[in-house]
Amino acid sequence: MNLKTENIKEFLINDDFINYVIHPTLKLQLHWEIFFKNNPELIGFADQARKILCEEGDIFELHEWETNDVKNRIIDQCGISLLN
Repeated sequence: MNLKTENIKEFLINDDFINYVIHPTLKLQLHWEIFFKNNPELIGFADQARKILCEEGDIFELHEWETNDVKNRIIDQCGISLLN
């Protein structure tokens, strides 16, 4: 697996990052500002993850099981219940 894909996935499965993108609070904003100040090499990966979470186009392809895992984590984090 390539490094870019792995780094983006790390953001996509991070509950704090998901909350920061979807429901930002001052506390989360401060946390991620400090994190990116200390880890500027990860800003691009986080931006790509943010675009995926916000559905801003296809950034890269995940395997089907990876896509389902990411979707399920986002749905769980947002407290959304799906009706079949």
